[in-house]
This record gives sequence, C-alpha cells and structure tokens, in this order.
Amino acid sequence: MGSRLRRLLPCLFVATVAMAPAVVAVGTAAAETSNTSDESQAQAAQAAAAALSWSAIGGPYASIPVVLPEGDLLPSVVFELGFDDNAYVHVQDGAGWSDPIWLDGLWLSTVEPAITVKGPSQPYIEAFGVGYDGAMWYGRDDVDGWMSLGGQILYDPTPVTFQGVTYVFGVGVDEAVWYRSPTSGWFPLGGGLTSTLSATTDGTNLYLSGIGQDGALWTNALSPGLTWSGWRSLGGSVISYPVSAFHGGTGYFFSIGEDFAVWYQSVTAGVWSGWQSLGGDAFSPPAAATDANGDINVFVLGGDDAMWHQQLSGGGWSGWQGLGGAFMYGAGANASQVFGIGLDDNLWVADYL
Repeated sequence: MGSRLRRLLPCLFVATVAMAPAVVAVGTAAAETSNTSDESQAQAAQAAAAALSWSAIGGPYASIPVVLPEGDLLPSVVFELGFDDNAYVHVQDGAGWSDPIWLDGLWLSTVEPAITVKGPSQPYIEAFGVGYDGAMWYGRDDVDGWMSLGGQILYDPTPVTFQGVTYVFGVGVDEAVWYRSPTSGWFPLGGGLTSTLSATTDGTNLYLSGIGQDGALWTNALSPGLTWSGWRSLGGSVISYPVSAFHGGTGYFFSIGEDFAVWYQSVTAGVWSGWQSLGGDAFSPPAAATDANGDINVFVLGGDDAMWHQQLSGGGWSGWQGLGGAFMYGAGANASQVFGIGLDDNLWVADYL
C-alpha cells in the first residue's frame, strides 16, 4: 500500500533539490500513485474511512491540505491544489462543507492562508501562492483577483500576521530568505535554506525556521521592535520541512528525523528546549495544531496508510494513537479536525476532539 519514499518525497525534495518547488514533487508523487491505484484500492480506502467516521469532502487533489486555524475567521477553511494546478478551497458552515471553490490562477505551490501568530487577526482571509511565473501572488477573500508581489520563489510561501501586519516569507532562487508585506517591497533575510519555512511564537517573538544546507534546522527571531536576531542553528538532522504550533508562552517546531521518528523543539521566553523525540515510524511530513483546550496535537501517516495522532496535555505526551483511515500522503489539522488525501485522491476529514 505504498512506500516511505513516496510519502516522504516532498520532504526529500525540499531538502535536496533546490530548484524544484516542493509542491511539484508532491503533485508528481500523487499523480503517479493515482495512475497505479486500482478501483478496489480506492473502494477499500472509502470503506475504511467511512467505518472510522472519516467523511469525504471533495477532490481529486494533489497536495497536503492547508488548513486555516479554526476560530480565526470561519469554522473551517481548507486550501487544496488540484492535479490541474488550480487552487481550490472548501468552507464549512452550519449546512456542512461547500463544494470546491475555484481560486483562479495556475500555481507552482499550494495557496497558503496567513496565520495570526501574535496580535489581532485580520477581518478577512489573506492568501499567498507561487504562480507559474515563479513570482509571489497575493489575494483576499473580500477582493476579486490576484496581485503579483514579484520575486522568484522556490517553495511554498509562509504567510503570518504579527502585531497586526501580514508578512509573507519565501526562499528565493539564491536560497536566501526574503520577506515583505502586501504593500512593501522585498527585504532580504539571508541564510542558505533548502525547504519550505514555518513560523511560531513564544508569545513575544516571531520565530522563523527552515532546513539549512547542512540538514540542521535553522531559526531567526523577530522581536516586537521588528529587529531580527540573525540565523542560528538548532542542530539536528531532519528530512522534512518543519511545521509549527504555539500556545500561550511556548512555540513548537516539529520535523521528521533521519530515523523517521517525529522530533521537536520548543521555545519559551527565547530559550530552546533542545531536540526531543516523539518516536514513531513516519511515512509523511507531520502536521500540528493547538486545540481549544490549549493542547498540542501532532499527526502523521504510518506504514499502514492510517492517520496517527499524539497529544501534549498537562505537560506529558500521550503516545501514538491510531485514527484509522487510508491515506495517500500528509495531513492538515485545525483545533478539532484532521484532514488527509485518501487513496482515492479525495480530501477526507474527521473530528479528533
């Protein structure tokens, strides 16, 4: 039912092939698998998911789901990339899930919503994506059309709202990190990074991290005074881009180590914990989310194609627990739901809280 190489292909590509946007590797892997999956495999995936309270939303899709944190603006908003390189979004309301909403354009990356990590949320959804021209594009749900922000970006964008201002970060073709707001020009942050970036906060600073050329995780901190600390290595040897979560005064970064276990570091008041292992045998990049109770939740696919979950609650980790389902690759999550692309290429959702 698939291999670790297929599941971790997006991780390996972002770490080793600097000129290929990560989502292209994801799409290729999904397309090849889709072409080789027979009808019985898809039916088995549907039956297993239905039996375990998973529900299909739509598809077919070719990327890991990107989920807006629940409670920011709407109950649940999920962004996806189709095999046609078009971007789509599903919105949940009292009547259930919407049909796929086409977002226009052709994309080399997923379209990513801006996540608020400090300060007030914007009263609208802001989204960013890398277009066929390699430039960054910007859109809002209350404005028609997309606006080019220029640049030449390799991987998925990382947009965050910090102190009421939205910034988008990306790795340029020079492997340096560049950032801007929708109304400014581009600013260089330097570095030599080879992956999609992720951002978190300890309640004061914004921490931006990505994989360096040495395979370690590197981070740069932005203070409330808008001063950058400069890049520093957090060590380790990781093979998937980092994902983040935060609650109160602690931020977290999660990644897959060379042993295929999930590893993480946390930061509180500017002090890093050092690497700690959650164990496991991951066949996909992790996803992470903070739930309504303030607990940190981590999701990953196992070798059985099922979704697996571990939770940090009351200062201790729960250990890995199976959530069932049968998935192609990757997960996305918000404060109460987890999403994955099934073996039938459809987007599936289940409540974990």
